[in-house]
Amino acid sequence: MSGRILDSCIALLLVVMLVVGCRGEPEAATPDPATDTSTASAETIPTASANATTPAPRRTAPAATDGAAAEITIGTPATNETLYLPDTAKVGTGEMVRMIFVNSTNTPHNLTFNEPINAATDSYIEAGQSDAFTFTAPRPGDYEFYCTLHPWMTGTLSVTP
Repeated sequence: MSGRILDSCIALLLVVMLVVGCRGEPEAATPDPATDTSTASAETIPTASANATTPAPRRTAPAATDGAAAEITIGTPATNETLYLPDTAKVGTGEMVRMIFVNSTNTPHNLTFNEPINAATDSYIEAGQSDAFTFTAPRPGDYEFYCTLHPWMTGTLSVTP
């Protein structure tokens, strides 16, 4: 258990260092998702009402010809402060994924993947707020995502061949 807490603290420290280190630098050009091979990119999406309920989980598969990302929405139910809903999702290896996190609780949260995905939302997603990021799904396997503010709050992304 203490190893997991240490890993979570290290991940949080890395996110804070990344956020602090990136302030004031010019904004990079938006990569083309069809050709971008970087691990992740973050974006802010419109906010939700503080009284909104978590939207129904959804996954939109990309069209075979347009290079669009598979879209996965993970939220928090308004009735449970430390639970992802859904807490599992599935994508194919090499698939471009747009992960959307919607916080419907009264507590700040985030959604973070360690290596090899190495992607995350902003550090603090307040109640009623949303954030999204994109990444390319790695080799087949199960990859845990978690909230760095509440390390026991976890879910699993299954990557299939």
